[in-house]
Amino acid sequence: LMGQRELLNSLSVPERNKRNNELREKYHDILRSENTSPVADKMFRLRRLVLDCGLPDNTEEEDQSYDVKCSLRALVWKLLLGALSVDANKYVDLVELGPCNEDKKIRNDTFRTYKNNDEFWGRVDEGKLARVLNVFARTNSACGTEDRQPSPGYVQGMNVLAAPFLFLMPEIDAYTAFSTLITRHCPRYVLSNLDGAHHGCTLVDRLLELLDPALHAHINDRICRAEIFAFQFTITLLANMSPLQEVVRVWDAIFAFGIHFAVLLVTAHVMRMRDKLLVEDKAFRIQRMIFQEPLDARVLVGCALSLVKFIPEGLFCELMTHPVERPSDVSKVLSRDYERAGAGSDVLHASGRRPLSVGNKTGGATKPQRASRRAVSPSHGTNLSTDRSDCSGGSRRRRPNCAGRVRSSAAIGAGHMLASSDKPTRPQSVKHQTPW
Repeated sequence: LMGQRELLNSLSVPERNKRNNELREKYHDILRSENTSPVADKMFRLRRLVLDCGLPDNTEEEDQSYDVKCSLRALVWKLLLGALSVDANKYVDLVELGPCNEDKKIRNDTFRTYKNNDEFWGRVDEGKLARVLNVFARTNSACGTEDRQPSPGYVQGMNVLAAPFLFLMPEIDAYTAFSTLITRHCPRYVLSNLDGAHHGCTLVDRLLELLDPALHAHINDRICRAEIFAFQFTITLLANMSPLQEVVRVWDAIFAFGIHFAVLLVTAHVMRMRDKLLVEDKAFRIQRMIFQEPLDARVLVGCALSLVKFIPEGLFCELMTHPVERPSDVSKVLSRDYERAGAGSDVLHASGRRPLSVGNKTGGATKPQRASRRAVSPSHGTNLSTDRSDCSGGSRRRRPNCAGRVRSSAAIGAGHMLASSDKPTRPQSVKHQTPW
C-alpha cells in the first residue's frame, strides 16, 4: 500500500490528471441516464468502484463552483446516502424563522470546528454552519418512537459531522445530506444518552480483543477500556481527524460500505499502530499517539476491509445494525432467522464454521468459535491479505448471511441493511486492490 502511494505521488501532473479522468469516466458510465441497468445493479457497481478505487480528486472547475453546484464526489455521497430530494423552499422558510432554542449551544461549538484549518474556513463561514445545525435542531427535536428515545435536536459533535458536507456541497444540499445521515443511517448516535456511539466503542473493544488479543490486553491494562480513546472517533465517524482531505476520502468508503464501517476503521487505526503502542507503558502517551496519528485514507480503508472476513457472523450483524437498532432488537431478528433456517442443522458456513446458536444473543462467538479465534487472529501470524481485484469487477465469492443462507454482496451499505423485507445480513468481504 505504501509503495503504491509513493508511486502515485511520484506521477507527474499530466499522468495524475489522466488517471483521474479515466476513473471519472468510469463513474459517469454508471451514473449517466443512458445506462438502463437496474438501480440495484448500478448501486452495487457504484459502491464497489468507490471501495476498490476511491473517488477522483475534484477538478479546478468543481473547486471553484462547490457552493453552487455539486461535484462528482458530492453527487456520489448523496446517492449513497439516499439524499437526492432537496426542498429549497422549505429550507429557506425554516431559516427565516431565526435561531432555534439550542442556538447558544450550537454557537459554542461552531467556532471550534476545524479551528486551525484555513482551507475549511476559506470555504465555510460560521453563519452557514450555524444555519444548517439550527434548521436540523428545529426539525428533529421532537422525533422519537415508543422504541426509541426522541432526539434532543442538537448534540455535541454534530458540528463536526456537518462540516465535511458544507466543505463539498452547496448549503441546501449539505443540509439534506447531513439530515439524511443522522436520521436514517445513525439515529442512535444522536440520542440524548449517545447510546449508539457508546455501543460502537464497545464493539471497537470487542473487535480488538478478537483480532489482536495481545494489543487489546496491553491497552486494556493501561487505559481500562477502548471507549476512552474511541469515543470521539466513533461519534464523528473519524471526521475529527486530520488532514481534512483524507477525512473526505475515508467518508467515501464509509458511505459506500455502510456507517458501521467507521467502527472497523477505528479498530484498524489502532492495529496499524501496534508496534508503537506495545512499547509504550504510559496511558496518556498511548492516547496521545492514537489521537495524533495522521490519517492515510487509502491505507486505513485497505486495512479495515481486510479485517471483515475474520469477524464471526453474529458479531458482524451486531456491528452492521448498531447505528440504528438496539442489541436486543438485533438478537430477536437473529433468533427468528435461525429458527427459519434450522439452527440445529449441520450446514456449514463457507468459512467452515457452523452458524451461531440461538442462545448466544450477544453476537459473540460460541465456545467452538472461541477456540478457533487463535487460528485466525492476526496477532498469531495469520496473513490478512485479501484477494486482488480490478475496478471493472470479476468473479466474487458469495458469502452466507447470519441465517446460513447465501446472499449477494450487493447488500453492502446502510441503505440496504434496513429494508423492511430484508433481515440483517453480512456483506461479502470486499476484494480490495491491494492487500494489507
